[in-house]
Amino acid sequence: MIKFPKNLISIRDQVIDHVRKNTPVPENFSDLVAWFEDEGWDEILSGWGNEHVALKLDYLASLKFDDQEMIACEDLVEPLTDDLRLGYARRLISEAFEESDGYDCPSVHAVEIKKPNGDSAALGWLVEIHGQGGPIAEFQGAFVDKENFYQLLSDRGLLLDTEEQNLTDEAILKLWSKPSKPARSIVVSVEWGNEQYECPMAERTWKRIAQGKQVRRVEPYQYEGKKFKSEWSFNTPNVGSLLVTYDDGGVGFEGRLEEAVIWNDAQKTNWISELIKYGSSDSLLDALVQRSSTHDNSPPPYDYWVVENSFVCEPSIGGQLKGEVAALNLKGKRLLRISQVECDALMEAVTKEEGVCPDT
Repeated sequence: MIKFPKNLISIRDQVIDHVRKNTPVPENFSDLVAWFEDEGWDEILSGWGNEHVALKLDYLASLKFDDQEMIACEDLVEPLTDDLRLGYARRLISEAFEESDGYDCPSVHAVEIKKPNGDSAALGWLVEIHGQGGPIAEFQGAFVDKENFYQLLSDRGLLLDTEEQNLTDEAILKLWSKPSKPARSIVVSVEWGNEQYECPMAERTWKRIAQGKQVRRVEPYQYEGKKFKSEWSFNTPNVGSLLVTYDDGGVGFEGRLEEAVIWNDAQKTNWISELIKYGSSDSLLDALVQRSSTHDNSPPPYDYWVVENSFVCEPSIGGQLKGEVAALNLKGKRLLRISQVECDALMEAVTKEEGVCPDT
């Protein structure tokens, strides 16, 4: 029997009564959990003596149980059948259990707590390995027994290692066809350490970024066979900026979205093209100024804007037309060069934002 500090004994008994007699949850239940995750850590790890691992099956399915993903990974040319899908899925599941990396397959720990009269309950934890951050215990709750704890994990889409052989074909195919999350049709990719890393996202998230909103995303990645997490900060501190950090606080990439590789519905594109499609007038103009400063060596303030290398206008959206390039002396002038498409996109964005089309 576990030896508790005196101040936790009454909490232990109240927790047991809660799961067995449906009495209220003790207000200081968190004190008992905190003790286990600190001084009682060895009790979590030893538990009933039978350590299991649980595969995050729903998460695996959301990433891999997909026809296009399977075709790409397996280099298939033949039509897909359910038999092929099932074979592929079961292999992925077996490989995940064999690797048991501690993230996709956290270890499962059930700890028995018992009153002197013999009444007992089970406390359940999942323990994940977060790269260099080490093991992290995630408390799952209190249960009548460990079987009820295992059932909760199953209900939440986790598969115990002991249940792998009992997973039915129907269950796998249901996961395959189930839309587990919105399609992530946008992929932003940058390089660090001679490796390319990706941040996929839904179109609605990308629209927020293109409109200048600050967005933070966390994406897992693999390096030398180990799993880590990367944090992508868009438009922080400035519109169009991108900062990518990884597990131990290192910086993988710090720069601008113009430097990133961007895919939209599997079509390679670029930041300015995406701003023309989704962006605000401010974010698009900012990107055009950045391009001019970097590639044309022409930073602001500008004397004129030049549209399509033909027409010259005052340096503002809706600025007065000054004439054609051939008719003006532009030597020594600071110029922001934009295409007709970019000019039209700026005008359209302003019209949407202000409800009035600017004069030109």
